[in-house]
Amino acid sequence: MRRDYQAQRNLAYSYQTASTGLPKDFMKACIWRTVILLSGDKQVDSSDTSNHAYACGKLTVAERAAAVMQGENLTKKIYKK
Repeated sequence: MRRDYQAQRNLAYSYQTASTGLPKDFMKACIWRTVILLSGDKQVDSSDTSNHAYACGKLTVAERAAAVMQGENLTKKIYKK
């Protein structure tokens, strides 16, 4: 929530892979991947786009739409956009 690009990437990765003890949750991964892409951070690169496509691609069309909407709303809250 502090506009921390790397922390957001780490959280999304953790949800995407369950590597840090968090349960695998592609919905939450997609939400955070959306936040990252919309953040406007100068560090965002093609790997973020690929990871967004991967995480969100694991969802149904309806789930993906809901996750992207939640990501958009969370971005507005974090970045005051």
